[in-house]
Amino acid sequence: MKSINRSTVLRYVIIGILLPLFVQYIIFFRYTGNYMLDVYSEKGFKNFYNNDVFRYRVLGKAFFLKLYSKMTDGSKIKKTKGSSIYDKRLTAMDAEADPAFYFTYFLVATLFTILTSFALLYLFDSVSLFEMTVLRKIFITTGIIFLTGFLEYVATPYDNLTYFFIVVFCLLFLKFLQTKRWLYFVLLNLTIILAALNHESALVNLSFMAAVYYSSYGFQSRWIRLTIVPVLLYLLTWIGLRLFIGHSEAGAVTGGLKLFRNLNILNIASFMGITFSIIVFYFLFKIAELSDNKKNVLNFLVMASPYIIMIPVIGLIVEARLWMPVIIGGIIISQLNLETFKHRRVEVSK
Repeated sequence: MKSINRSTVLRYVIIGILLPLFVQYIIFFRYTGNYMLDVYSEKGFKNFYNNDVFRYRVLGKAFFLKLYSKMTDGSKIKKTKGSSIYDKRLTAMDAEADPAFYFTYFLVATLFTILTSFALLYLFDSVSLFEMTVLRKIFITTGIIFLTGFLEYVATPYDNLTYFFIVVFCLLFLKFLQTKRWLYFVLLNLTIILAALNHESALVNLSFMAAVYYSSYGFQSRWIRLTIVPVLLYLLTWIGLRLFIGHSEAGAVTGGLKLFRNLNILNIASFMGITFSIIVFYFLFKIAELSDNKKNVLNFLVMASPYIIMIPVIGLIVEARLWMPVIIGGIIISQLNLETFKHRRVEVSK
């Protein structure tokens, strides 16, 4: 990584802190989403997120509620009143809406967007891994920040954590490939556990790992053995959550099947969801300028196909945020210089 200079510090401050703060402020306090209802109070939040498949996304929920509890313990934030306009826009979405609870959504989204931005900037500054101009680093990171905010019409306590975990996982995995140090391997496995506790889309992290290995070495038993541990950790976490928490109704594990609803192009929401899906594929192949990078993106999409298939089958395709893990992973691998690894043996040093 290049030595830190004034220009680098300025880039991290403006793109890493100020831009995410500005984007999240505009999204939460200058626009009003109308997609999510009855989740802007502690009671409504628990009624919604403690049911169906949402009950298994424990990490983001726990962090969110802990932060809200800490903020309201001193009652200082509750004394801060917004204008009557802001109060009315919240009660239109949730009759029991709590401005402090809504503010917690903003804090969580801002905090993890900043952390994701820092992780991306640091990752792209790895010269041996990414041969990118400073301008390209800025535009790609900025694009992800804006897209993150744009897709937050679905208010959740876990999406921004998901984006942070995938970037951190990619960073740790690539550092592991570079240095062959066990420490990075241990940390990336810890990351996959935390990511799986947060959201099942942690599967995309494993897809990135497999795609980089396959693009660099083809099929080899060495790297396949190295993927066994993170894959098992993901599966054990996924299964353990469902066994420990349990479910009481059909569809609770997956949220129910929605394929036919999503493929109904006569439904405007489904049509727009399909439209965005097409845009994602087009964008990922276009942002990869070299033919080798396009192959890497294709390999990533193939490896991520189990998650991609789940989007229309059990998700709501209009919730375009479901594509964000694929978009982030695809962007990273589209810019990655795999020549760094292609002529190395798959081995680990102590």
